[in-house]
Amino acid sequence: MTLRSFWISPLASFEACGLFFELWERLLPSKILQPFKDVGGILCTRFFLVDLAAAPWSPYEIDKSYPLFRSGKHIYMGQVPRSGVEDRMRQGHELEAAWVKNSEVEEEKLLMALQLPKGRQVLFAAAPDALDPAMAECLAPLETEANFVGAGYEEAEAFPHPTEPTTCRIWRSQNIGLDAPLSAYIEIKKTTHLNGLNGANKLLNYWLQAALMKAGAVCVAFADDATGVVSHGQKFSLRQLEVEIQERFQDPDILSKVWASLLHSLDLISGTMQGRSQLQLQKHRGFGERLREELTEGWGEMTETMEAHPFEPRARQLFAS
Repeated sequence: MTLRSFWISPLASFEACGLFFELWERLLPSKILQPFKDVGGILCTRFFLVDLAAAPWSPYEIDKSYPLFRSGKHIYMGQVPRSGVEDRMRQGHELEAAWVKNSEVEEEKLLMALQLPKGRQVLFAAAPDALDPAMAECLAPLETEANFVGAGYEEAEAFPHPTEPTTCRIWRSQNIGLDAPLSAYIEIKKTTHLNGLNGANKLLNYWLQAALMKAGAVCVAFADDATGVVSHGQKFSLRQLEVEIQERFQDPDILSKVWASLLHSLDLISGTMQGRSQLQLQKHRGFGERLREELTEGWGEMTETMEAHPFEPRARQLFAS
């Protein structure tokens, strides 16, 4: 697999408009967009790719379903809203406010492309948590229309939101490219410990999230198990994480096996039927237990939730022209 990245910065209108794939279609460079239309591929989230790659090495029980929709050559991953249960180990705004400069400013978005065999591509977006402090000092956040104009951007396109009464705007500049190298981005994580196989699994997930967008480092905040209060932190470069993961799993080839597993899963998904389907991942608790992946027709128990949002009709209209 070959990983390519295309910077979308800053995407204030991305989150504000609540858009997903519609915006990607407008922002993709022609050298990626045209082959994607011709050959096809998958559009999904980064966490979906992390889940697929890390699942075989998880010590936990897994029972997950992901809604998919295929229209022609293109496969879209839908998202079912999360339950109301909050995970205290999710970093959240409190941790970022303490560790990240300008944490109140919306995160930048990176649109990434994984090149698969036979010319297919997997498109996904990543929102890195922070910039390396040295780079962050050089980049002023853009929050208002005046900031965009002052930074040399021009409004290139305005279009109505497909489901809400608002207008979305795209700002472009001929003179502005990737201000920060991908290695300047940092992922921030929070946990109580990194001990044993559970800790090895966490490190693998952290590495995957960073490696998929070529981030330079992961900062881990260690919190008290009872209170959730952070006591200290540790910064890992990607190379340090790779060495640590190889040692924890006692396998020098573990990372190659992880990428191969992800490729196998994506190849399975590429063969899904037209229309609605779901990918089911199931695994018993315990390290080394076999992971079961199965594609089935329809959305099953997710149907009502998915039909409450215009996911399917929107997907049918994308990349059609």
